[in-house]
Amino acid sequence: MSFEFRAGDYPERPGCYIMRSSEGRILYVDKSVNLRSRLRSYFQQKDQRKRIRQLVKEIASIEVVLVNNESESLLLENNLVKIHKPPYNRALKRDNSGYAYLQLTDERFPRLDVFYRDRRLPSFGAERTEQQVKEQRFGPYVSARFRNAVMDFVADHYRLRACITMPKKVCLLYHLGRCSGICEGMIPEPDYRRTAEEAADLLANRPEDLVAAMRAKMEYYESGSNSRRPAACSATSAFWSGCPRSRLWTGKAS
Repeated sequence: MSFEFRAGDYPERPGCYIMRSSEGRILYVDKSVNLRSRLRSYFQQKDQRKRIRQLVKEIASIEVVLVNNESESLLLENNLVKIHKPPYNRALKRDNSGYAYLQLTDERFPRLDVFYRDRRLPSFGAERTEQQVKEQRFGPYVSARFRNAVMDFVADHYRLRACITMPKKVCLLYHLGRCSGICEGMIPEPDYRRTAEEAADLLANRPEDLVAAMRAKMEYYESGSNSRRPAACSATSAFWSGCPRSRLWTGKAS
């Protein structure tokens, strides 16, 4: 039977909505700051695009997942699309609209860099090239601002090189204590590679573990022995504090 939309069944809250077919297949995933208003628009507009009209015909149930803010909904939507690959979701060129990744490059002296994933290409879990397998990727983070704060922390704590082309002499970042000076041999190569592995281990952790490490480093900064950059750690840990579990509402075809 066709789906009968009842606006009162859905909250006026931010979150993601999941549209399913009669077979239970996820057809479409999206986000909204007002779920009731957004969902109502699918069933009231008369001049919709053909794709939307076809989607509405196939809907048998709609589930919504509530979140606290837009950043959480961006992250949730990204994960749901990546896992379920709904047929009605448009493939975005890259995840720079709120979905931010980091990548540890596969070089003799690895560096941490920004990475944008093209959804038209295989996902992280799918078949990948040998080069892609060797490169370690982390994320998505809730925003580019959060990602940049994480990069600041890694620069302070692990002092990996930031230059794309290795210079012959150390640059200003070395004198600021944000690079180990590997280009001029200020650190042995095995020590540098071990430091890069430690950074990768940290970034591969769950968010709460990442925050715990950053807070420990911030305490070290504020202890008086080193007061260089407590702000970067503080700004990053603030993004992950107080994220309660999401809640689920379900509406089914009548």
